[in-house]
Amino acid sequence: MNHPNLRYLIVDDERAGQQGLQTLIEKCHLGLTFIGWADSLDTGEKLIRQTQPDLVFLDVQFAEGTGFDLLQRFSERDFQVIFVTAYQDYAIQAIRQRALDYLLKPINLNDLKEAIGFALKQAHPFQPVQPQKSLGGMSDKLSVPHADGFDFVSIKDIYYLEADGMYTQLYRHNGERMLVSKSLSKFEQALELKGFLRIHRSYLVNLIHIQSINRNNGCSVQMVNGKEIPIPYKNRKAMIEHINQMSQTIE
Repeated sequence: MNHPNLRYLIVDDERAGQQGLQTLIEKCHLGLTFIGWADSLDTGEKLIRQTQPDLVFLDVQFAEGTGFDLLQRFSERDFQVIFVTAYQDYAIQAIRQRALDYLLKPINLNDLKEAIGFALKQAHPFQPVQPQKSLGGMSDKLSVPHADGFDFVSIKDIYYLEADGMYTQLYRHNGERMLVSKSLSKFEQALELKGFLRIHRSYLVNLIHIQSINRNNGCSVQMVNGKEIPIPYKNRKAMIEHINQMSQTIE
């Protein structure tokens, strides 16, 4: 089976712990690419910003703070996180930080494989679809399940969708926000031919509600409601070209 090539790094202040984890990851034979190791919050932040990993294995306790402090330094996080620690008291906090998993040392190889497998399932490289200027002939409603049944939401009224762990936040033109117990990937499958684009691991946007593309301080799209969503560097060129294809562009 071919897996997407996830690039990962380890933030752990113990060299032996880093080496042991790297060895176990290699034993999983899931095709991950190791790109670096950091032993503090500052070096971890620097390495993440320099290398833009897909996945970070993160310890909890550091001399200068915690792994949660490191995550707070990223207002928009374009990488997945698996906590690897000897402390079992921070699992709830890890969930609130949208971590994929929380592994306790000594690490069980099967647990590690399961966590990486989940990361691989969540990874979804950008793949352009054929431009469609019109939605004529297509259903203009999206069936959204909830505890008591279904809501039927007008597709054109959806601004964007945001991943929230295994759930999805759906943002509409009237300012309404809906929390849906489906992953963002499920919505992507349903909406990719209806003018929506996964411009970021955590965001699926309706192209008709993009107001501008901003190149200051990196690159981002601004939605008509003022929300600014970053475009990851590795997909930037292809995504901007695709957005332009979906619109009437003045050469």
